[in-house]
Amino acid sequence: MSKTETDNGQEQEDLGAAGSQLSTAPQEEIASVPGLGVIGWARWFWRQLTSMRVALLLLLLLSLGAIPGSLIPQTGADAAKVDDFRQAHRTLAPIYDKLGLFHVYSSVWFSAIYILLFVSLIGCIIPRT
Repeated sequence: MSKTETDNGQEQEDLGAAGSQLSTAPQEEIASVPGLGVIGWARWFWRQLTSMRVALLLLLLLSLGAIPGSLIPQTGADAAKVDDFRQAHRTLAPIYDKLGLFHVYSSVWFSAIYILLFVSLIGCIIPRT
């Protein structure tokens, strides 16, 4: 072991690796944690989905997803305005088509959000009634 000098000139042994084991905190032993399995993951997913926090997050996502549906012309409401927009914005229109922004309320991503919100709210309300 190496020796070090203190301020008053005394020599003191360096504790090294042994010094890290002088803690009074209980040692945590990592035991082998069993895997969740399919049923465990399904239960975890259901509990996450039916929490009020996820329901509020999905409601926020639904409201954010409705913004482009309000600002960008929609095919179902006025196809002529959509055609005018496509002619005026030749580089932006293909991107909007790929994202489904010309038909937001019937797009897959918007439908997924409101279906998850519906299931989440049903899962939140039924056990509490």
